[in-house]
Amino acid sequence: MIALAQVSPAPGSLPWLVLHDVRVKARGREGRWGRIIAMLLLALLPIIGGAAMAWRVRGGADLPVAALGSVGAVLLGMVLVMVSSAYAHVLRLSRDRGELELLLTAPLPVARVVAARVAGVQAVVALPFLLLTAPFFLFSAAFGHVTWVAGPLVVVAVALVATALALTIATLLDRLLGPKLAKLVAQVAGVGLAASVFALGQAPNFAPKWFDAQLAFFSQRPPSPLDWPAQAVFGQPLPLIAVLGLALVATQCSAWLAASRMEAAPADPTAAPPVPRRGRAVRFGGSATAALFGKELKLLGRDPELISQIGQQLVFMVPIL
Repeated sequence: MIALAQVSPAPGSLPWLVLHDVRVKARGREGRWGRIIAMLLLALLPIIGGAAMAWRVRGGADLPVAALGSVGAVLLGMVLVMVSSAYAHVLRLSRDRGELELLLTAPLPVARVVAARVAGVQAVVALPFLLLTAPFFLFSAAFGHVTWVAGPLVVVAVALVATALALTIATLLDRLLGPKLAKLVAQVAGVGLAASVFALGQAPNFAPKWFDAQLAFFSQRPPSPLDWPAQAVFGQPLPLIAVLGLALVATQCSAWLAASRMEAAPADPTAAPPVPRRGRAVRFGGSATAALFGKELKLLGRDPELISQIGQQLVFMVPIL
């Protein structure tokens, strides 16, 4: 017990706050056995697949020039997915303020609390991609490609940059459109992004020639320095330093933007119940269909996040229809 207490971070410290925030965000509706099975699958499948892929490329060069274009395209897609994931968590920074207000009343520096909330978002965004890619890079390093151990560092750096981009987009939309309309636009954009990703996944079936042409285009090596992120994955010193430096700048920007959002929006203006208008007549009756559609539209107006949930389900139903 004493050794365990020495390993765990001290209560109130930045690592302790980050771990607590990650645990809160990782809570799901599944039971204990469901979480255990999901964790085992998430741990075993990437390990087996990563080991097989690392064994397959063990005899290649430390810098596979022919794969730089494909790796760069994968990193670009990773940025888009991470920005979408980070944006969903960024919207909750100013909305879920109950626990935040409790932390701010504790004898803790405000900067540490804000840094912990931002680091929690960054960790949740990066963790799924680390689980998928880290086994491949670690097994590759064990099989001789020692410099490929930089791959997980690049994944973390991409998550830091994506979180900064999400905070920047959220701040600009709030200032241009207002919090309520900005949230609505973000949810509609999320549905459009999901539809685009789904359409791209179905492109080999519906437009095979176009898909092959796009694969050929992205397989080409981009001009320098656009290929630096791909080179950083394989541990090239100068590109790796540049990517990590960009990640540090993004971290500072994220902390500043998160602090400004929390100060500018002490409470979610869309969470307050609407004030009923005086003199407005309440009408009852009508058909059941009209009442049902009216209720659903009112729910969408109160909680715009339902738009993305319903819209993504409708997108996935297109092939069935």
